[in-house]
Amino acid sequence: MRDDRSTAASGAIEGGRGAGSGLGGLWSWVQIGVRDGLSPTDAKYVQFVNIAIVTMLVTALGGLLNYLVAGQSQALPVQGASVAVQLLALAFNARGQHLVAKVVCVLGIFVGMVGSAWLVGADHPAHRWVMVAGLVTILAFRADERAAMFALLGLGLLLFGVLEVHWQQLEPQVRLWPSEDAKDAATHVANIGLVLTVFALAAAMHGRFGRAEVELESERARAEGLLHAILPVRVAERLKREPEVLANEHADVSVLFADMVGFTPMAARMPARALVLKLNAVFRMFDRRAAELGLEKIKTIGDAYMVAGGVPEPFADHHAAMAEMALSMLELVAEHNAATDEPIALRIGVHCGPLIAGVVGSTKFSYDLWGETVNVAARLESASAPGRVLVSGAFAARLGGSFVTEPCGTLELKGVGAVEGHWLAARDVTTSRRA
Repeated sequence: MRDDRSTAASGAIEGGRGAGSGLGGLWSWVQIGVRDGLSPTDAKYVQFVNIAIVTMLVTALGGLLNYLVAGQSQALPVQGASVAVQLLALAFNARGQHLVAKVVCVLGIFVGMVGSAWLVGADHPAHRWVMVAGLVTILAFRADERAAMFALLGLGLLLFGVLEVHWQQLEPQVRLWPSEDAKDAATHVANIGLVLTVFALAAAMHGRFGRAEVELESERARAEGLLHAILPVRVAERLKREPEVLANEHADVSVLFADMVGFTPMAARMPARALVLKLNAVFRMFDRRAAELGLEKIKTIGDAYMVAGGVPEPFADHHAAMAEMALSMLELVAEHNAATDEPIALRIGVHCGPLIAGVVGSTKFSYDLWGETVNVAARLESASAPGRVLVSGAFAARLGGSFVTEPCGTLELKGVGAVEGHWLAARDVTTSRRA
């Protein structure tokens, strides 16, 4: 799972790098602290904090330049402190201390805000930059970092309250504007800059989390697909709603077991990879045919294949569908054997009757069947012959003449007792093959 998360994060990084190539070295600043092992969502958080830091650095450096041009050297320590704190936050991000970096970034905004309020006093309401601090705080912290988020929001509100009450009484430490008109013009520019900063940060987070949501939805769809490949769709949906033991009784289900004859010596002869590829090719053919007939593959155990009809949803002609499946499996194996140097032969057993179906366990769970019907089908497979299908009398009786069966007498099955057996010979020539 960690490898998947790393790959996804790397993909997000590469996508963002391509989008930001036109900005040159700026993208490398945004990527500081983004490492393999971060989930796509965590990578977005780190990138957003870097964007916030860079934005605050640009703002602080702009203010620093403004004071230098105006010859107000007493303002340099305040602006320099704001720059230093943001650089410190960037360093923490680079070291992988992302929570500390977030806290320091927001504190740096507070330092700049309070310092600016002290410098310009009643000439400008610098404390309005608390909106930027609040936005960064809300957007940069994950749900499990709420304690730090609320603490910083509380500090921001406290600072804003104090400055809102007293800022007009503060004596300016610097004089940047030669006239009231110039001061008003600068105030308008500062307000526009504040709004643009808030919008830019919000847009940056929205864009990055929009992409993260798309990636997350893609992963969710992939997980759903894997779940539906393991469990019947109806069972999977119910399991998501009711994550406890699921079990249902079914009055009439067809069960087929198939086993490869001579598999053990064949496995000893063949390389492991070739053996697995052979099994995969054969079982994939069976899977496709089962899906075409509306049957439910239950599982494979080594070289054995189990399929059922009438679960999890009952349908009227599952007996005929299962008989068609059994004959189709023999035909598919014959086609496979014509193209291989290692032919295989199947023994197949089929029975029908009541059983219990459900999902048990909390890890590596699967949909399975239990009951006498399952045991009889398994014993019929063991008693069958290579290349033939042995069915119970009960199953043969349910076919209604659509298939040709040949009685083979009463069988004494281990652990079951006497069971009437029939060979499933062919489809009735008067019926068309099922699609």
